[in-house]
Amino acid sequence: MLRGHIDALTSSGYIEGWAFDDEAPLQPLVVCVMAGSAEVALGIASRYRWDLAEDGGFGTGWCAFRLRVSGPAEALRDQPLALLEASAQIEIQPPVAATLAEDSDMNLSELDAIVLADPTLVHRIEQLSGCGRVFADFIAAAGLEAFVRAGYVYVLGRPADHAGMSAYVTRLGNQSIAPWDFIKELYDSAEFNAAPRLLAAPSEPGFAFRRS
Repeated sequence: MLRGHIDALTSSGYIEGWAFDDEAPLQPLVVCVMAGSAEVALGIASRYRWDLAEDGGFGTGWCAFRLRVSGPAEALRDQPLALLEASAQIEIQPPVAATLAEDSDMNLSELDAIVLADPTLVHRIEQLSGCGRVFADFIAAAGLEAFVRAGYVYVLGRPADHAGMSAYVTRLGNQSIAPWDFIKELYDSAEFNAAPRLLAAPSEPGFAFRRS
């Protein structure tokens, strides 16, 4: 159930696209791009893209890649490029001619820019809006109480208090609040804003809703 696509070859020397395993949306794929028998790019498909998350059919949205090519981008213009899962060499997308897109390399000299470019961190809580299936699977496997406990630890960094546990289990149980809205309420709370913390991206071990 591997899905993916090469979207662009950029003038600054990157290949961009997306790839994910529909049966394991929290496990980022290591992908490679081949031009014939030559590997021209290798990396992890773990970046966030709003358009993929909003569509709803692309895992959690944390499945994009931007891979540096091993040679001049111009040399790959109009060459058929294939996308493969790197370890098992499973073809995700057959060879397709690459179109060169104008692009400028990112300047990561500023600390804020470096943090924003880090695919291991959630930078806005809306970046978890595509995790509805993940939350539902966690609840189905572990139950509402476990989900609320995990949410408190993940967002607030502490165990759920009795009042919070009781209120959220009731609201989630009668569907007056969706799992995603529960996470957002914790994130928007005065407690979180008084002591904000960086949250692990869905592809990272620190994401509290991963099931072993």
